[in-house]
Amino acid sequence: MVLTNPPAPRFIFDTDVLVHYLRGKKAGLAIEQEFHFQKTGFRPIVSVVTVGELLAFSRNLKWGENKRGALERLRQQMYILDISRTEILETYAELSSNAKNRGWSIFHKKNDLWIAATAVASGLSLITCDKKDFKNFSDRINLVILDADTGKITQ
Repeated sequence: MVLTNPPAPRFIFDTDVLVHYLRGKKAGLAIEQEFHFQKTGFRPIVSVVTVGELLAFSRNLKWGENKRGALERLRQQMYILDISRTEILETYAELSSNAKNRGWSIFHKKNDLWIAATAVASGLSLITCDKKDFKNFSDRINLVILDADTGKITQ
């Protein structure tokens, strides 16, 4: 059967993609052109971990009022997934154990493990600029890799 209106792909955004977007540089502009956050009211799906990372990032770099305002507006648009769901907790334990047993560097990057677990358990494709940390889970997650300099999809 051919679908006349195929369902839109479901994505979860890694923190780095949203940082590029918020900075408004070339990569951020390309991300806006691809996903149309501002024009369409598109609601990016994120892990609650990403929200924490964005808030910490903004404080660590002492963002000014304009950037903090942009972050708050984006945060109001986000559909935030809580990591306390049983399927996410179980997937996190599985991915973390697997990473530790195989000596993968992502084992030490707990926030990325939480984001990966949220993507896997929720059946979402992960949009990231960080291929290195997520590549070991490419059999479990559909990765959409963006170039950090241009914001264009590289894969």
